[in-house]
Amino acid sequence: MNKGLSSMNKGVSPLIATVLLIAFTIAVGGIISVWLTSFTTTTTQTVGKQSEAQIICGTGGIQLSNVGFCSPILSGYITNTGSISLGNLTFTVLYNDNTREMFYANYNVNNSGFVSNQSSCCGSLTMLPGEKYWFNFTIRASNYKILRVVTNCTTITDEVDNSKNEITKIC
Repeated sequence: MNKGLSSMNKGVSPLIATVLLIAFTIAVGGIISVWLTSFTTTTTQTVGKQSEAQIICGTGGIQLSNVGFCSPILSGYITNTGSISLGNLTFTVLYNDNTREMFYANYNVNNSGFVSNQSSCCGSLTMLPGEKYWFNFTIRASNYKILRVVTNCTTITDEVDNSKNEITKIC
């Protein structure tokens, strides 16, 4: 009877248990190593691309000037003051009631400058270094507060603030 009980109480031998534990540890370590290598590669590439874009965008500049308002037209000049081409120009008019209206700079096939409107009829405007263009928008209300422009380099922006008298009445 003791022989039957002792055979039921037997488990995995210490040698086999040690081998299984080592194999399991190596397998988990291999999986983590593959994941960590992939994660590190992806992160390094992403940071590299973002750094390159920041370096390139560091040489850009944009400026709004001679901004005026004659109801309902907001107009002025925009100049690329940097040494790189800028595109995807988006103008945002912020109103006193915290609403906003957006306009996109598009090529105007009817004249040599550009007109910004809410459609993308003619393709996005790309401004070369030193280029200056006239813009005008028909805005929905005269209680505008700020006109802001943003480019494809999100750090390159400019704005004029009506509350600081940076927009003149030209009527």
